[in-house]
Amino acid sequence: MPSEPLTLDPEEPEPLIGEFIKHAEFASTPINQLSKTSVEHVLDYDHDILSIRRSINEEFTRNFNLAIDRYEEGDWITAQ
Repeated sequence: MPSEPLTLDPEEPEPLIGEFIKHAEFASTPINQLSKTSVEHVLDYDHDILSIRRSINEEFTRNFNLAIDRYEEGDWITAQ
């Protein structure tokens, strides 16, 4: 699933690999005001994770659960 387009301030330096990037909805909110634990913080405000979570639909969930079932049965080929 692709992430939503990332819009960065051209005046800011390019983010480092693995650096936390807030989703655009939270761009104007200072990080210290996003009151969550570190894991919740990333799951709720990270650009890529939030974009991916929004694209999960019924078809994806059905196929994902089927792949898990096949994996647990040892059918590695179908699980892929």
